[in-house]
Amino acid sequence: MILFDTNVIIDMSNNPENAAWDIYSKEPAATCGITITELYRGFRNDREKAKIEMLLSGFQIIPIEQNDWKEAGLLIAELRDSGVTVPFQDAIIAYLAIKNNCAVLTSDRHFKLIKACDERLQLMLNI
Repeated sequence: MILFDTNVIIDMSNNPENAAWDIYSKEPAATCGITITELYRGFRNDREKAKIEMLLSGFQIIPIEQNDWKEAGLLIAELRDSGVTVPFQDAIIAYLAIKNNCAVLTSDRHFKLIKACDERLQLMLNI
């Protein structure tokens, strides 16, 4: 399963030629609540909302369980202790990917920083 980051889903909605579409069609595609929240936060009009909602309907949603908040906090503390600061939402996405043994499809540089501290994180870079 591939966990699609927010920036990839946005790029897919704007560009039917985006290389992520090939991965989406061949691999089980997943996203998570943090990404869904980021997408809804970014809508500028009803057309964009409808486009994203249609795209999201093809994704599995990875849930976050009550204990995951603690474990994600420990990952964030590990990153901090290593001198790495990343946005909260990226750390949560990375944690969920590690927990669910998924690769993250992203073009966000923060995930490279996370991987440098935690080798369990699998990345697929969408450039």
